[in-house]
Amino acid sequence: NDTVADATADDDAAPTWATASAGSNVTPPKGTIAEIDKERLFISGNLTYPSDVYWSDDGNPDFFTLSDFIVVREDDGDKITFVKTQLGILTIGKTNTIQRFYTEGSSVTDWYVSAPMSVVGCQAPLSAVNTPLGIVYLNRAGLYAFNGQSSQFISDAVTPEIQDISETMLESAVGHYNKNEYQLSYAAKKYGASVNNRVLVYDFVRDAYTIDTKSVDSFASFESGTDSGAIYAGTSTQDGYVFAFSSSKGELVVR
Repeated sequence: NDTVADATADDDAAPTWATASAGSNVTPPKGTIAEIDKERLFISGNLTYPSDVYWSDDGNPDFFTLSDFIVVREDDGDKITFVKTQLGILTIGKTNTIQRFYTEGSSVTDWYVSAPMSVVGCQAPLSAVNTPLGIVYLNRAGLYAFNGQSSQFISDAVTPEIQDISETMLESAVGHYNKNEYQLSYAAKKYGASVNNRVLVYDFVRDAYTIDTKSVDSFASFESGTDSGAIYAGTSTQDGYVFAFSSSKGELVVR
């Protein structure tokens, strides 16, 4: 029922983050990374300002002022690849470092970014996921878990599979945690894949890995309220399918 012409809507648009001068009614800045922490919406991943982190007004995720942002390790040549809340503290991953963003101060002027706590960064933004081991993420050398103090290498058992991840498709690798398993979807270069076509599954309980042949580029777990915790996944091909994962009881037959 929209009868308003685009030109008319454009003329009546609210000020954007980049153009607002009065500091009111300001829309969020552009970004590819979003995280909610302490009643604020944090945004990063701006392609023009890859080291910036912006945050909204307290309890008002629609309102961003021009002064509410911080530059994390400016001019280090890296970009921010994840922003996650871990143990109540914002953790910021860049291409080659991981640091904490302390926001406990009563005023935003008291907030600060720590020195790097790990020099093993994350090159695959969509791979970073909170798990019981810490923030698990993909580095060019393999899978690491950041426990809040340092990064631990956890994929030694599947080094050949990690080395098979296409480096040109590294940023397309997607991680997901559900029911004691971390799943990493990626493009296997030995098959010349141009889309994700393999899923590496790490079982935290058994400390074991398996490989699935699946074309997946996104995951979602339905875990709220009475949901069963089922995983749904979007295809990485052009067929447009959404898959629902199911499981069955395993059996060991001994004669």
